[in-house]
Amino acid sequence: MSLRKVCALFLMVCLLCSLAVFFWPVAKAQSNTFSIMQITDTQYLTHTDLHPHLFNDLTTWIAQNYANYNGQMVVHTGDIVNEPDNTTPGNGWNAAESAMNILTANNIPYTWNAGNHDQLGYNNPDSGWIGNQYSAFNPSTFDTNSYWVGNNNEGKNTAVKFSVGNYDFLIINTEFEANPDTMAWATNLLNVYSKLNYNIIFCTHCFIATPSADFPDPPTWEVNLQNLLNNYPKFS
Repeated sequence: MSLRKVCALFLMVCLLCSLAVFFWPVAKAQSNTFSIMQITDTQYLTHTDLHPHLFNDLTTWIAQNYANYNGQMVVHTGDIVNEPDNTTPGNGWNAAESAMNILTANNIPYTWNAGNHDQLGYNNPDSGWIGNQYSAFNPSTFDTNSYWVGNNNEGKNTAVKFSVGNYDFLIINTEFEANPDTMAWATNLLNVYSKLNYNIIFCTHCFIATPSADFPDPPTWEVNLQNLLNNYPKFS
């Protein structure tokens, strides 16, 4: 089976699972548990000629069930849109902003990173993006919130924190193949919050899937990231 067919099959399974979630009965989380909810690769959900309602349905479901699952944070791990310059039919960034604003309207915190589809140069972390032109992905919208830690490289990389009981958590969320400046920013956060005894969750757009036909081989960036994180025993 070709890579293209495998990817198509995977996307269809994900779509079916997402649809099933909207109708699945939700049990309330036990008092000693909490949830972090992940969103990823929504680029096809921003196509108004494909599935225009599904991204809104997804964030609406999160808003309706966040308390039941004792939600603490939503993490978007990139490929927010398909075409980074808004050539996606119907303006992908507008669709993404509409969906993520549902979370903001319900006081649900979230973090995001830029996937390779969000980078203007596609696979190039130095090429910029236009995501920060939209309030849902502009750090200035969130930087007065207590959970907000910071951002790097035009808001393509973000960091947040939260606490549950006696446990403190930091989430560092880095873009696809983050550049040395971003990795220095992330390393500083790792050092600072490790000394504060935080449990650290490190997210990025692509890690275990490479190398493949679409991404660099050998996976130098991924190996370097793993070597970095091996120095921090309290990361996930």
